[in-house]
Amino acid sequence: MWNPIYKVNNRTLGLLEKIADLRSKIQTSMIKLPWIPSLVRDAVVRSAYGSTAIEGCTLSVEAVKSLLDGKKVL
Repeated sequence: MWNPIYKVNNRTLGLLEKIADLRSKIQTSMIKLPWIPSLVRDAVVRSAYGSTAIEGCTLSVEAVKSLLDGKKVL
């Protein structure tokens, strides 16, 4: 049987309740950060660049960005 090395008391329960309340507020908040779309785009570009580089494709990061924008790359 598992025996924790701490005691559960009113203070511990109160702190856990505060943590749960704050966690809920954070998860349900609608924070709009203007830089998130650029982070997502950068992650997609880097992921595509990395996976194609593994396969031997010699596209640059800029070429991958151009392809993502729908431009032709020669």
